[in-house]
Amino acid sequence: MLKLSKYIFRQLAITTLFLTMVLTVAMWLTQSLPFINIIINKDISLGTFLTLIMYLLPELITIILPGALLITILFKYNRLITDNELIVMRAFGMSNWQIAKPVVVLALLVTFLLYFISLYLLPNSLRNLKDMEHDIKHSISGTILRAGEFNTLKGNTIYIRERKGKSELYGLIIHHKEKDKKPVTIIAKKGSMVDTDDGTKLVLFEGIKQEYDSHAEKPSVLNFDQYIVNLNFSDEESEIRQRKHYEYYITDLLFPNESMGRPNQMSKFIIRGHQKIIAPLHAIAFALFGIIVFLYGDYNRRGRSNRILIAVSGCILLNILTFVLMNFSEKLAIALPAAYMVIILPILLSIGYLKEWWFIPKKGVPQ
Repeated sequence: MLKLSKYIFRQLAITTLFLTMVLTVAMWLTQSLPFINIIINKDISLGTFLTLIMYLLPELITIILPGALLITILFKYNRLITDNELIVMRAFGMSNWQIAKPVVVLALLVTFLLYFISLYLLPNSLRNLKDMEHDIKHSISGTILRAGEFNTLKGNTIYIRERKGKSELYGLIIHHKEKDKKPVTIIAKKGSMVDTDDGTKLVLFEGIKQEYDSHAEKPSVLNFDQYIVNLNFSDEESEIRQRKHYEYYITDLLFPNESMGRPNQMSKFIIRGHQKIIAPLHAIAFALFGIIVFLYGDYNRRGRSNRILIAVSGCILLNILTFVLMNFSEKLAIALPAAYMVIILPILLSIGYLKEWWFIPKKGVPQ
């Protein structure tokens, strides 16, 4: 029986892994399409783009893995019935628990994996993803300044006649306004973009700077051999990114502090922390519910589509119910413990049925 359980476990694990990989790659390609806009509009390398979309994988895995596990169980145990292998197991005297043991073991492993991803990998990856998006968005050096066009950046206009490489610019016309300063127009023969600790600078050579003097009612002109323009036009405060709840670890969410946001947001962080605890439990709940619909009652060779439909519908309903209760937790105090009960109670009842704690199950005879 031990070899038989290992055989079933191996088949379940391989199929779950394969299905998860296929679905993850398909969804990953779909989710990465919006980031292609970054390559088109931003001057970043392909390696940076791949790193950016790689940070999406942990979140996709947490979404796909419970469903992939359920599909695998329904497919494999349906085939065991079709090939009469389950009849042989019954003939050897295997109980419901022995038949379901490979599912339970795999479900526990998947649940532990989901906890590792959800509690550690996911906050880390999403934090890195948002940091990279923020840096690229506010990095003027990463913006393609197209030659022969008027490039508008945060209300400032830059025209370039010719561009060589990433930093060498020729024939520049710049109209911009720095903070607390008058708008100016600068014309230069050439320039170069330089990244510094204070932000992106545009070093201009051989040009003139025109600034309108309201007192003299005429523009003042300054000739220069070298002039530096700060391209970080936005205020420093606007570039400080406020982290979202999914970027924090579980300890930060359950015990938030005022540095994470406004005081009225603390309850939201706590609820999101409990959501990280509840979400991975869906894997074991889905697995147990999926195996029970095949072990309960008599078997019918004419088809098991109703059982599969019941399993899928039940898991979807369970997922929706916990989602709704978590969203109501902030307004309704009883919703949070109700969400725990909704996910934990089916797990305990399923284990009790398989272990024959609550009642002796009926071992059906195939018809």
